[in-house]
Amino acid sequence: MAKKILWLDDDPAQVSSHLEILEDEGYSVKVVSSVTEAESLLKSDRYDLFIQDVMIPTKSLDEEKRFPPDKTDYGRKLGLSFYLKYKEKLQQDKTQILVLTQRIDWDIRDEFIKAGLPPEQLGTKFAFRDIEVFLIKVKGLIGSGI
Repeated sequence: MAKKILWLDDDPAQVSSHLEILEDEGYSVKVVSSVTEAESLLKSDRYDLFIQDVMIPTKSLDEEKRFPPDKTDYGRKLGLSFYLKYKEKLQQDKTQILVLTQRIDWDIRDEFIKAGLPPEQLGTKFAFRDIEVFLIKVKGLIGSGI
Protein backbone atom coordinates (compact mmCIF):
# COMPACT_ATOMS: atom_id res chain seq x y z
CA MET A 1 0.00 0.00 0.00
CA ALA A 2 1.29 3.45 -0.92
CA LYS A 3 2.50 5.73 1.86
CA LYS A 4 0.07 8.61 2.38
CA ILE A 5 0.96 12.29 2.58
CA LEU A 6 -1.31 15.19 3.50
CA TRP A 7 0.02 18.62 2.49
CA LEU A 8 -1.47 21.87 3.79
CA ASP A 9 -0.24 24.80 1.70
CA ASP A 10 -1.95 27.67 -0.07
CA ASP A 11 0.77 28.00 -2.74
CA PRO A 12 -0.27 25.76 -5.66
CA ALA A 13 2.93 26.47 -7.62
CA GLN A 14 5.09 25.29 -4.74
CA VAL A 15 3.12 22.10 -4.28
CA SER A 16 2.55 21.18 -7.93
CA SER A 17 6.24 21.01 -8.77
CA HIS A 18 6.73 18.48 -5.97
CA LEU A 19 3.45 16.61 -6.29
CA GLU A 20 4.37 14.92 -9.56
CA ILE A 21 7.66 13.51 -8.30
CA LEU A 22 6.06 12.28 -5.07
CA GLU A 23 3.36 10.46 -7.03
CA ASP A 24 5.97 9.09 -9.46
CA GLU A 25 7.79 7.68 -6.42
CA GLY A 26 4.63 5.86 -5.36
CA TYR A 27 3.33 8.18 -2.63
CA SER A 28 -0.37 8.93 -2.35
CA VAL A 29 -0.64 12.70 -1.83
CA LYS A 30 -3.62 14.86 -0.87
CA VAL A 31 -3.08 18.60 -1.11
CA VAL A 32 -5.36 20.98 0.75
CA SER A 33 -5.26 24.75 0.88
CA SER A 34 -7.37 25.41 3.96
CA VAL A 35 -7.33 24.58 7.64
CA THR A 36 -10.89 23.31 7.41
CA GLU A 37 -9.94 20.70 4.80
CA ALA A 38 -6.82 19.65 6.70
CA GLU A 39 -8.72 19.27 9.99
CA SER A 40 -11.39 17.16 8.35
CA LEU A 41 -8.87 14.81 6.73
CA LEU A 42 -6.69 14.53 9.85
CA LYS A 43 -9.76 13.57 11.87
CA SER A 44 -11.01 11.00 9.37
CA ASP A 45 -7.83 9.30 8.12
CA ARG A 46 -4.26 8.44 9.03
CA TYR A 47 -1.23 9.68 7.10
CA ASP A 48 2.44 8.73 7.07
CA LEU A 49 3.54 12.35 6.60
CA PHE A 50 1.85 15.69 7.20
CA ILE A 51 3.48 18.67 5.47
CA GLN A 52 2.42 22.03 6.80
CA ASP A 53 3.21 25.54 5.67
CA VAL A 54 4.20 27.85 8.55
CA MET A 55 1.89 30.54 7.19
CA ILE A 56 -1.67 29.36 7.68
CA PRO A 57 -3.84 31.30 5.21
CA THR A 58 -6.77 31.82 7.55
CA LYS A 59 -7.95 34.38 10.03
CA SER A 60 -8.45 31.75 12.70
CA LEU A 61 -8.49 28.00 13.00
CA ASP A 62 -12.28 28.17 12.72
CA GLU A 63 -12.71 30.73 9.94
CA GLU A 64 -11.23 30.81 6.44
CA LYS A 65 -9.88 34.20 5.38
CA ARG A 66 -6.74 35.24 3.51
CA PHE A 67 -4.27 37.56 5.17
CA PRO A 68 -3.03 40.77 3.61
CA PRO A 69 0.78 40.93 3.33
CA ASP A 70 1.08 43.11 6.44
CA LYS A 71 -0.47 40.37 8.61
CA THR A 72 2.07 37.62 7.92
CA ASP A 73 3.22 37.37 11.54
CA TYR A 74 -0.34 36.60 12.60
CA GLY A 75 -0.49 33.84 9.98
CA ARG A 76 2.72 32.40 11.38
CA LYS A 77 1.19 32.32 14.85
CA LEU A 78 -1.78 30.40 13.44
CA GLY A 79 0.60 27.94 11.80
CA LEU A 80 2.12 27.29 15.21
CA SER A 81 -1.35 27.03 16.79
CA PHE A 82 -2.39 24.47 14.18
CA TYR A 83 0.76 22.44 14.82
CA LEU A 84 0.14 22.52 18.58
CA LYS A 85 -3.50 21.54 18.16
CA TYR A 86 -2.69 18.44 16.07
CA LYS A 87 0.78 17.48 17.30
CA GLU A 88 -0.47 14.90 19.81
CA LYS A 89 -2.88 13.27 17.34
CA LEU A 90 -0.18 13.08 14.69
CA GLN A 91 2.22 11.52 17.19
CA GLN A 92 -0.42 8.98 18.26
CA ASP A 93 -1.01 8.10 14.59
CA LYS A 94 2.78 7.82 14.07
CA THR A 95 2.55 10.54 11.42
CA GLN A 96 5.78 12.35 10.66
CA ILE A 97 5.57 16.13 10.34
CA LEU A 98 7.47 18.45 8.01
CA VAL A 99 6.96 22.19 8.47
CA LEU A 100 7.93 24.48 5.60
CA THR A 101 8.32 28.22 5.40
CA GLN A 102 9.21 30.82 2.77
CA ARG A 103 11.43 32.64 5.23
CA ILE A 104 13.19 31.07 8.13
CA ASP A 105 14.18 33.30 10.97
CA TRP A 106 15.30 32.36 14.45
CA ASP A 107 11.95 33.33 15.98
CA ILE A 108 10.00 30.91 13.79
CA ARG A 109 12.54 28.15 14.31
CA ASP A 110 12.64 28.65 18.06
CA GLU A 111 8.84 28.75 18.41
CA PHE A 112 8.36 25.43 16.63
CA ILE A 113 11.29 23.75 18.38
CA LYS A 114 10.03 24.94 21.78
CA ALA A 115 6.65 23.46 20.80
CA GLY A 116 8.32 20.07 20.24
CA LEU A 117 9.13 19.97 16.52
CA PRO A 118 12.56 18.43 15.90
CA PRO A 119 14.78 21.00 14.12
CA GLU A 120 15.39 18.65 11.19
CA GLN A 121 11.64 18.66 10.49
CA LEU A 122 11.56 22.41 9.82
CA GLY A 123 12.79 23.64 6.47
CA THR A 124 12.60 26.43 3.98
CA LYS A 125 10.80 26.17 0.69
CA PHE A 126 13.93 27.64 -0.88
CA ALA A 127 16.04 24.70 0.33
CA PHE A 128 13.50 22.27 -1.09
CA ARG A 129 13.26 23.90 -4.52
CA ASP A 130 15.68 21.15 -5.48
CA ILE A 131 13.17 18.34 -5.81
CA GLU A 132 15.79 15.64 -5.23
CA VAL A 133 16.74 17.22 -1.90
CA PHE A 134 13.05 17.34 -0.98
CA LEU A 135 12.58 13.70 -1.96
CA ILE A 136 15.56 12.66 0.16
CA LYS A 137 13.99 14.44 3.15
CA VAL A 138 10.61 12.72 2.60
CA LYS A 139 12.24 9.30 2.23
CA GLY A 140 14.28 9.99 5.37
CA LEU A 141 11.09 10.68 7.31
CA ILE A 142 8.81 7.90 6.02
CA GLY A 143 10.74 5.66 3.65
CA SER A 144 9.90 4.97 0.03
CA GLY A 145 6.43 5.48 -1.40
CA ILE A 146 5.51 1.86 -1.79
